[in-house]
Amino acid sequence: TVDCAQVHLPCSLGMLTASDMQKIACNHGSPYTEDYNLVLIPLQPDAVKVSLREFAMDALISVAAAAAAAGRSPQHLTLREIAKSLFGRPNVDPGGPSEFTILEPIMNTDTKSYDDFIKITQHLTQHSGPACVVEIFAGDGQSVIRFKDLKKKFPHLYSRWLIAVGGFHEHAHTMFGFVEMFWKPLVCSCMHVLQIERVHEITQNLEHNNYAHVQNALHAITIGIVSYLMQDVRQPPPGLLLQDIDAYEAQVDHAGGLVLLAFLRYAGFPTLQWQRASRMGDGARLKKLFAYSYHVYRSVCHKPTAAQIALIALLGFCCALPALQVVLLTTVSVSLLGRRGSNMYLDRLVECINKLQQGSKRSSNAASFAKAMDTTQLLRAILHVRHAFQST
Repeated sequence: TVDCAQVHLPCSLGMLTASDMQKIACNHGSPYTEDYNLVLIPLQPDAVKVSLREFAMDALISVAAAAAAAGRSPQHLTLREIAKSLFGRPNVDPGGPSEFTILEPIMNTDTKSYDDFIKITQHLTQHSGPACVVEIFAGDGQSVIRFKDLKKKFPHLYSRWLIAVGGFHEHAHTMFGFVEMFWKPLVCSCMHVLQIERVHEITQNLEHNNYAHVQNALHAITIGIVSYLMQDVRQPPPGLLLQDIDAYEAQVDHAGGLVLLAFLRYAGFPTLQWQRASRMGDGARLKKLFAYSYHVYRSVCHKPTAAQIALIALLGFCCALPALQVVLLTTVSVSLLGRRGSNMYLDRLVECINKLQQGSKRSSNAASFAKAMDTTQLLRAILHVRHAFQST
């Protein structure tokens, strides 16, 4: 079974000008109207280094703000306060719940099958209006690769489609790469000390709740390192770390300290930023994260398919019609309840719907009734109630 959701755009985003439509028409109906070389700009090593520094300073500014709010110096912050400053929900108002419609599920269908994916695109096209010029598909890695193959095989049939990549699955694979990157110098010993047995050096997929296990482990290591540097290290001073991580690192002459800072810079803080990009609906931040992840997939871990997916995401952000780039940047995540800092990636939303409709943890007496409830038009309301209950 394949689940789908249709996100509704405001008129300010959903309309194309006459010149935009002319540009698409002159490009054989394809929304990829810009120079493909533009995708190389965010991938440049210097640009990625700047992004990593921005990620680090954004995280450390949160710690400094927590200290200022508490009226104490950074070294007197508690472990709980440091954890909340790093991974607490950002104070960003989504402007109310997102407008989206949960479409009827497509039964007996698998995104791995070409024939089934053709059926999926036909199902999605039925929900587009007659005046639609461009259709945007956002999905997980497997469906994105399959759609890319369809566009390559039948360019005229699928020229009007613009492919976007959901951040949830790429966030997961990036974290798997971070674990592999720092397994030998740090993560392995941390897992032994924390007695965490579900995190391994190489993780292939998201089965068995691997995403949550790895995320919790990386969060724990990040909080532990920042707390140690704030509370226990006196030279260099903690205040310097919050002001300039590069200047702080220049004064560290201990190999173990350099490893801790490298983990924060290249794994801990980027993991935090993937989560913030989702919760804030920050497409510009997500664009930078995809660029960094592309290099992670090709260097410290062997994930060639994930590297392709990151490139497809960047093609949309960099090479689509400028008006459509704005759409992609502003619709990377949705809000179910309109709560501050609580958005979720689009593919995560579909994953939640799929979990409701295919969940097996039900009693035999209630199974048929619950399954019937989860496949009705009331699923949006049911999802709203469940999410609100879990958030209390």
